[in-house]
Amino acid sequence: MTDPIQQRFGISDTLQESLLIQSMEHSQPEQTAIPLPPDLTIKIFCMLNVHSQQAFACVSKNMNLLALIAATHNEQASINKFVKFIFDNLKGDELTPQREKLTLLAEKIPSMIPKEGHFPSLLSLKHDLIFKIKKQLIDIIKTCNSKTDLQLKCLEPPHFMHNICRLLPIYGKIRPAMLIQDESWRSLALTNICQNLLDANDIENSLEIANFIPIELWKNSSLQRISWALNKQGDINRSLTVVNSMSDRETKDSTLNSIVLLLSQQGNIDKSLTVANSISDRFKKNSSIAIVAITLAKQGDIDRSLALIDSISEEKSKNSVLTSISEVLAKHGDIDRSLALVDTIPEKSFKDVALTHISKVLIDHRDVERSLTVAHSISVEYSKAKALKYISMRLSEGHL
Repeated sequence: MTDPIQQRFGISDTLQESLLIQSMEHSQPEQTAIPLPPDLTIKIFCMLNVHSQQAFACVSKNMNLLALIAATHNEQASINKFVKFIFDNLKGDELTPQREKLTLLAEKIPSMIPKEGHFPSLLSLKHDLIFKIKKQLIDIIKTCNSKTDLQLKCLEPPHFMHNICRLLPIYGKIRPAMLIQDESWRSLALTNICQNLLDANDIENSLEIANFIPIELWKNSSLQRISWALNKQGDINRSLTVVNSMSDRETKDSTLNSIVLLLSQQGNIDKSLTVANSISDRFKKNSSIAIVAITLAKQGDIDRSLALIDSISEEKSKNSVLTSISEVLAKHGDIDRSLALVDTIPEKSFKDVALTHISKVLIDHRDVERSLTVAHSISVEYSKAKALKYISMRLSEGHL
């Protein structure tokens, strides 16, 4: 039987395959020596799949361009090899349409590389090449028959393509789930599919499925998990877009709270405060501002941390911030200011935590008399006993 591709192009299987390989190679050798330390290369590519910004940061400034060139070349070669491998495994006349699409995809890959020969950032490489190719490959492979599905599952795809074959059975469940009449059962089925797609790192389609979930409670729960997944990838702006599409205020505020924590840990204080102030629930809003204030204190920005206290109306959050600031001051040797701040804490339990920490700092710095004085000022006997025990232990070590 004559292959439709041969009829269309008038070429033999051997020549067709040869042309496919040539289009994939794009006049570049399959492997080019990249003067980048192997361990650094592995670290970059491993981190790319999780946190592109961290991967970028792990390369020193003068090696950024070299890393981008290496990443662009190696990932393009890896994708080419995988596309060719799938092409070789799609045998049989009934799979001719899939082979033809793969041929066209292979021809398109070189044109997706910027003229400079590399992408401007690892995040750009990930979104503008890896994800686009992955989506097209999924669209092609999911139309294959069940026998081919089993054959493809045995492949060992490159790092970024590893979950393609895993997605095939998930896609097969979508249409039956959509046809379920009962809203509860349909919501359950679609929620499970949404989670399966997330587990396979297919956020795009997981988000699309989540928007079809009819019961708002389950829909919001799925959107929350998608937001968390985007946070892990470092895509905060998109995560915020997903959060803003939630209809349940409580889930929305809880998710925003986790974003504030992430942003403050990354040092993006201004944006974390903006997100914190968008939270409607008073308790969660105070908690979020407290997170930012504590982060500032730990970073040594005491004045800005103290300034935020006035915007915290909930006493527990305020006491938590004051305790953290006093501990930071003590750690940096400013004991007088630390003790003065402790005096402003109204809640005894928080005050005792701060005094215990100050007492330990003092004994570690060989100020035995003052350490004992602070320890004896602790109101709860159990906490006081622990502080005195620590002083006793340090004294028995004979280093003081």
